[in-house]
Amino acid sequence: MKQRRPLFILLSILFILFAVCVESIECTAQDSDKVDSLYGELETAKEDSIKIKVLVALSKSLTNSNAEEALKHSAQAIELSEELGFEALKAIAFNQHAIVYYHLGEMVKSQAHLLKAAKIYKEIEDKDGIATMLNNVGVIYYAQGELEQALDYYLKALQYMEDLEDDKGRAMALNNIGNVYKDINNYTQALDFYVKSINVKEKIGDTHGIAMTLNNIGLLYDGQELYGEALRNYRKSVLIKEEIGDMHGMGMTINNIGLTLANSGSSEEALGYFRQSIEIKEGVGDRFGIAMTYINMGNVFNTLKKYDQALHYLNMSVEISEEIEAKTQLKDAYLVLNSVYEEMGKFELALKFYKKHKVLKEEMVSKENLNRIALLQARYENKEQDDKIYMLNKEKESQEGKIQRYLFLLSVAMGILLAAGVVLLINRRKLTRLRKTVLTMDATIAVDTPERRQELDEHGMPADFNHN
Repeated sequence: MKQRRPLFILLSILFILFAVCVESIECTAQDSDKVDSLYGELETAKEDSIKIKVLVALSKSLTNSNAEEALKHSAQAIELSEELGFEALKAIAFNQHAIVYYHLGEMVKSQAHLLKAAKIYKEIEDKDGIATMLNNVGVIYYAQGELEQALDYYLKALQYMEDLEDDKGRAMALNNIGNVYKDINNYTQALDFYVKSINVKEKIGDTHGIAMTLNNIGLLYDGQELYGEALRNYRKSVLIKEEIGDMHGMGMTINNIGLTLANSGSSEEALGYFRQSIEIKEGVGDRFGIAMTYINMGNVFNTLKKYDQALHYLNMSVEISEEIEAKTQLKDAYLVLNSVYEEMGKFELALKFYKKHKVLKEEMVSKENLNRIALLQARYENKEQDDKIYMLNKEKESQEGKIQRYLFLLSVAMGILLAAGVVLLINRRKLTRLRKTVLTMDATIAVDTPERRQELDEHGMPADFNHN
């Protein structure tokens, strides 16, 4: 059993795939009252923008519980928005249609509709829409095992969301970037992005997003064989998802609890969780997640030496994964098939599936791709550093500007004080001269001779008449 533990660990590292789905699409589970209310609005809605919005809202509400019905309503929204010429609403409808296809495991169709939405957002210069599409296209690349392309799109989305000050979008992109680093076993970098994501989500009260990142942190600890920490984070995640009615998310995290139990040696208990996960996923039409859990079940049955059952579940996973073009699931299924046939002594078949696994693995995580991922991360970090330097320079310029203004005001004040002092000095001198003049005049007037009075009269000084 210890010899097969690395196989379990490898699978646990890569089974984060579905987590990003719910993280990226911004849709929350709705209760039946909400759905009933929307159906009521739909019956009375006129053929206008309001009806399109109701159709999209109804599709969102049904995505986690009835994906086929959700797909029908998003298609109606696309058709009506095209008829009425509402481009922005058509882009929203395309995006929702892509989300439903994602839940159904139809990756190619999902990507096609995302690109249609992206084209419209670009034409109408909607930066919020462009940021959302960049993130969501990254999700598709991630699901297909194209980690380099996924990271490229996530980082572009993050840049847009930071510029737009979109905290929810930023938290989403940070989580998804963490997923990529987790898949290439860079646990330190992954945890750094997860923690950043949770910090933002706690700030804005995004409980749904917190649950998703807690699930991912659980997978991170599982990959490091810290099973107690992994289970603690999973169970916190499940409690939140149960509270908000997120059936997709519950199916995923219950699967991961089973995976950690399997990794820690509790195989029979793990199978119970896997069956519970399958039941939930079948209820919501999650073929992507079902293929993932079938691999886990095949692995456990292989450990229990029940090879026929192991092959049964693994072959079902391969069939679904080929239909939905899920490279990650195929790669993992091939590796477990290699192990099963090796245990059965069928070495030719074991080699065949090992080679298939190796080809896909090299495609997905080649040295060249890892170098490109490192380059993308370096660019992001450089931009972050440049932004910090820019802000520090701006702050420095601001402080220098304040100092210059203070010096200018101080100079003006000193100038005013100096001028006031000069004026005061001049006035004092004038006052002193005036006082001297008055004293002289008083002395002269005191000598009151007839000649002096005559002199004053001749100079026009008014005479004081007596009118008696």
